[in-house]
Amino acid sequence: MQEQCIGNIAIDAIDWIMRTNEGVFGMPDPIPETPATSYTIDRDATFSTVMQYLWTYVGNGVQKRHSQNYPRYRITRYRYALSQIQLGQERIQHIDLGCGGGTFAHALLELCQERGIDFSKVTLYGYDHAPQMIRAANQIHNYIQGSRIIPNLYAYSNYESMLEEIPTNPAEPTRYIITAGYVFANNPQTTEEFASIIAAVVRKANSHPCSLIVSDANTVRSLGPPYNRLVGSLRANGINVDTLHEETGVRIAELHRQGA
Repeated sequence: MQEQCIGNIAIDAIDWIMRTNEGVFGMPDPIPETPATSYTIDRDATFSTVMQYLWTYVGNGVQKRHSQNYPRYRITRYRYALSQIQLGQERIQHIDLGCGGGTFAHALLELCQERGIDFSKVTLYGYDHAPQMIRAANQIHNYIQGSRIIPNLYAYSNYESMLEEIPTNPAEPTRYIITAGYVFANNPQTTEEFASIIAAVVRKANSHPCSLIVSDANTVRSLGPPYNRLVGSLRANGINVDTLHEETGVRIAELHRQGA
């Protein structure tokens, strides 16, 4: 029997969380399968709103909204973007900005499994400004860990707390992979914040390679303008950006400290 993909288990987790959501008195209070009406999540969004968003865009709600699509469309795009990076047997520090329910992390784990990269070499970090989204990401990850031995997810709604945990210039060969998905492409207000976080990670990486992947799940909308704004902001923060891969909805770059 073929082992179920990590991304598929995450989709099952979304359904399970919506069915078993704990109500006021500790009894199940299912979250209605109501499609989300926005492509972004506010900082103060409720848990129900967050779960409806995840169900709509990365869960089984995708099929109910668009019969020609399937729930894995976003993880498939993220996995494709990650596959453009040459991964060896070095350690991987993955930092996902606007992490949502952890889709980029699930895509990375699937790719590592395919390429025979030991999960013990992978550390997963996530940042999302909405505390209830972090709650959802942790619950989804815990659900996956119930059936698969995968790395822990260290997810934060305060990026300064996340940065404190990311290692600085480790002794072992390490690749830092910074990812930003749908939220970046659709929310220009994130540019300065993300640039500040990315610059801090590059400085922590020091001499270790640091890759940036920006991927929009939508292949129609132009990623060029928000990506170019990010590049400009990174350069202003002392980071050189060498864009290696550019296509509709995907940008991949190597990052270096200026003067390094």
